[in-house]
Amino acid sequence: MFGPGAVLSAVGSIVSGFGSFQASRARAAALRQAARQARSEASMEAQLAVDEGERAAARAAVMGAASGGGFQGSFAGALEQLERTATFNARSAIYAGNAEAANRNYEAKVSKMDGNFALASSVFQAGSSLAGDYMRGAEQRRQTGIRRRLFTSGYGR
Repeated sequence: MFGPGAVLSAVGSIVSGFGSFQASRARAAALRQAARQARSEASMEAQLAVDEGERAAARAAVMGAASGGGFQGSFAGALEQLERTATFNARSAIYAGNAEAANRNYEAKVSKMDGNFALASSVFQAGSSLAGDYMRGAEQRRQTGIRRRLFTSGYGR
């Protein structure tokens, strides 16, 4: 009923689509892992920023106490500014990590959708290949029948 070329084409389409589907799922999994890694790195960077701010504030406090300035006036303002800067740096690191993670998760969703589309397209392509072959065979059978009738009624001699 179906020619070997159409069957091979249909099988090839489905195998290709399934390969694309599997590749997109693997890429999506890698992107989700990258998102988790980005969040983890952002957390570590934030902690480093807080630690650095605390160390800078401690150094400044020791230097202020050693110089006899104490914790008054502009020195207290400088310590506050160091604390605010450390908090800002920590929040910035967390925000950047979350933004990168969100982008990776979005890319993972797109990749998964691409794979689903590739698989569906390959199934439709296989079906259309088989349907086209079937219709071509049906048309050839119809033309052969018409030629036989014409020939037997004397028109082809």
